[in-house]
Amino acid sequence: MIQLKKSRAALVVGVVGLGLGLSACSPTMTNQTYAASDGIRATLGDFTFENLSIVTLAQGDPGQLLGAATNNSSNAGSVTLTSADGEIVIPVPLKANSTVNFFTDGKELGLVSEVPAPPGATIEFTVSDLDGQSTTVYVPVLDGNWPEYADAVPSAG
Repeated sequence: MIQLKKSRAALVVGVVGLGLGLSACSPTMTNQTYAASDGIRATLGDFTFENLSIVTLAQGDPGQLLGAATNNSSNAGSVTLTSADGEIVIPVPLKANSTVNFFTDGKELGLVSEVPAPPGATIEFTVSDLDGQSTTVYVPVLDGNWPEYADAVPSAG
């Protein structure tokens, strides 16, 4: 009986030790910045963008920019998202140390009258600030027919 208890104890210690050893081999994702949603992220100076995407029913239909923009500066600022063809221009004024959510804080901010790409594609945007800094991002177009995005699709009217 004593031998059986020692065997069980050794087995438990071995399993716990193996678990701890293997967990040390995996990367800690919370230490790495990544887009945890369907959208993309971008940084331009003091401005950060999280989960940028556009939801629409089809190419040529209206769309809604989703995601958020944050001004990490103590000064008010503004950025502009401009599609590569120049057809979509979205100015984003931001107060100091503030965040705006394109869908919930003011749908008119991210409203796109005609999405030039079908769901599943990306749209190239240049993000620029008033200081002349810019970066290029490829914003995914999401299918508004999916239940999780249906509320965000603007009406065609």
